[in-house]
Amino acid sequence: MENSDTEMIDKVREVAIWWRKTFGRSLGITGELGELYARKFLGLEPARVGEKEYDATKAGKRYQIKTRAPARGVEVDPRGRIGKFRGLQFDYALLVLLDNEYKLKEIYQADVRTIENLAKKEETERAGMHVSSFIKRAKRIYGEASPRELQ
Repeated sequence: MENSDTEMIDKVREVAIWWRKTFGRSLGITGELGELYARKFLGLEPARVGEKEYDATKAGKRYQIKTRAPARGVEVDPRGRIGKFRGLQFDYALLVLLDNEYKLKEIYQADVRTIENLAKKEETERAGMHVSSFIKRAKRIYGEASPRELQ
């Protein structure tokens, strides 16, 4: 699986970069790319086809994955928002941060209770929580330092 994930990441990145250079905006496949990175670097298995409450599993734990890439510039805007968490039928949430070339930068992990409490405070009818709020309450499990084990 690792080789096919690596090949897919390379292909998706190439198309996403071309799209951004050509049209000046994101293609809208950032989430799928984040899932590929999380699978590759954290050893996750994809969720069953049709599963909407979580994106991946490992050792009986369910993970919902959110991904952000910079809209402009090099860094993800910490004031930006991530997609809403629906249903809370997962054990952990992962936030995958990419750079402006769609390369993996960092992955953060928070448990479902943390997400539930934060969602009550920050999510609105239309918008999810702020990137910075998730990061402040989560544990960095990939990036800058060496990867850590999932909880």
